[in-house]
Amino acid sequence: MIRARASRAPARGAKFFMLRLGARMAEAKKTPKAKPKAATAAATDTAPARPATDDAPLGWRTWALVGVVLVGGVIAWKLLGTSFTRDVQSICNAEQLSGHPADKEASKMSSWLRDHLGTPEGNELFSSVSDAKVADRAKTLQDGADKAHVSPCPLVATYQRIAADSDYRVDVQRLCSTFTFPKLLASDDATRLQMLEDWIDKNSISPRTKDLADPLRQAATPADRAKVLRDVATKMDVFSCENAKTLETPTPMPIKGEPVVRLYTIPQVIGGLQAPDLVKGIQDVQPALVDCYKKAIERKPDLVGHFTAKLEIDPSGKVIKDSPGEENTVSDHDTVVCLAHALRGAKFPTNPGPITTALVPLELAHADTTGAPTTPDKPARAEK
Repeated sequence: MIRARASRAPARGAKFFMLRLGARMAEAKKTPKAKPKAATAAATDTAPARPATDDAPLGWRTWALVGVVLVGGVIAWKLLGTSFTRDVQSICNAEQLSGHPADKEASKMSSWLRDHLGTPEGNELFSSVSDAKVADRAKTLQDGADKAHVSPCPLVATYQRIAADSDYRVDVQRLCSTFTFPKLLASDDATRLQMLEDWIDKNSISPRTKDLADPLRQAATPADRAKVLRDVATKMDVFSCENAKTLETPTPMPIKGEPVVRLYTIPQVIGGLQAPDLVKGIQDVQPALVDCYKKAIERKPDLVGHFTAKLEIDPSGKVIKDSPGEENTVSDHDTVVCLAHALRGAKFPTNPGPITTALVPLELAHADTTGAPTTPDKPARAEK
């Protein structure tokens, strides 16, 4: 029986070989005919079981080839679809592609670009443009566009316009600021106009600002001149234009006479410091008080009023705290701050302490309306 099986094995092997050879030849000739069912059945009945690894090398090679083709296609698509040139084109046309104008919706445009830039070089260029000063953004982007051979680049023109608007807005802000023209209010109409024209000619940075001189000069009245300045400020989104108010304010009549700052009534003293010593210390800082007033009337020539300061003085004679009192008719905040600072610098004699509190009543006026500045000869002590 064993011999019979051995004798049938070569026959089955030969038969299997012939069947495989015929199938290969049929595939080579691309013959569409199918094998007869009988032959297929016979091959199935008589052929031994095929080892699982007979066709494995062929299958893996096929799948490997397919994988290489797919990966190569993806890489090629990436290289073609997200090149630096394409990124620069996206940046240059970002306003049209995103629907967000750079001057009003810059953050939205930037967000859109971050989602659509595909190369590190493209992201780096846009970061450089965003981080540059407003005046330098157009040049930075133009340099990148030239490197990528992208022309035209519409966003360059937008950045140039934004930079020009920025310069003009800065000029308008300065024209509207009282810090630029501290003496404007104290001047007459002709002098006010001359001050504006001189500043425009010497200090403006935008060519458009120089064009503003003619409308200001041609305005028929101070109110018309104020309207010109206010309209420009509104157009350029300048929040407030104080000098427009100044231009339409009548010129104040200056008060003649030397400015004086004096005690107009007896100081109230509570504590160990003697009242005459308090008066003496205030007289020592009177030049500093007058300087505060002189600076104030350069801005507001008609400024007069009363100012009461509350001082706390330690046993060493040093002012450790100052604050405005309840009676205060000086309408200029900067002047009040300056007067308080001058009083804080006063030096008084040592005293038993612990803390002396003093109310110092000052008058800001002019010598010809109040008489020569005087101080009370015999200041009284307030009752404790």
